[in-house]
Amino acid sequence: MTEEKEEAGGGPSDEEKKQSGIALTVIRSLNTTQEAPATPGELDLDTILSRMPYKEILENLFSRDSYEPHEVPVIAKAYEEAFLREPMTGERACVAGDMCEAMHIDPTMPFMCVEFLLPNETCSMPVTPQFCVLCSRKTTQKLFYDILFTGKQVHGVIQRHGNICGTPGEYARECMLVCPPSAPLHCMPVPIMSHQRNKYEVRVMNGVKHIVQLRVGYEDFQLPSTKDVA
Repeated sequence: MTEEKEEAGGGPSDEEKKQSGIALTVIRSLNTTQEAPATPGELDLDTILSRMPYKEILENLFSRDSYEPHEVPVIAKAYEEAFLREPMTGERACVAGDMCEAMHIDPTMPFMCVEFLLPNETCSMPVTPQFCVLCSRKTTQKLFYDILFTGKQVHGVIQRHGNICGTPGEYARECMLVCPPSAPLHCMPVPIMSHQRNKYEVRVMNGVKHIVQLRVGYEDFQLPSTKDVA
């Protein structure tokens, strides 16, 4: 009876199970301490960036085609924060499953965050499940530091999207990952919000678990004017 249900679409296909397994393997390899940049030895870039299974499951996250410029969408803080929550009916959870970063923010309220969809994906959900906002940040940040430390040539882009910063209502420049001139700019062409677990807090709003970002906004880093102080 169970097999009949799965064949009729009631359960995950063999391909979906395979992809989920690969995602968990990748997340486990990336699940390092957040307080300091990871060392180059923790992740074999040659292996991760060249294996087709990894490309397939994250085909919408990392492009490995060539050195040609890759257009990376720049996302507003408010849009990103709308996905920092539990999945609603009809939505999918982060492909990382129980290894999702949201599970580690508050041990008393662990949950899987909703998968992050870019604006052009909201009308037509991608066939391949995606990471949530936090897992996307974590993966990009891990690869970012590994590239800086190893100096290896990397084909393609290591970010799925970038973020607006330095303007009211958006992220503070002080909290961004920015590719320095000495690094391969084609890998991370636009700034993206960095990932630190101590910058998040879990709160329940209308019965739904949300992740609130702490001291990452433009306004959080502005000094009061002389007039305000007086």
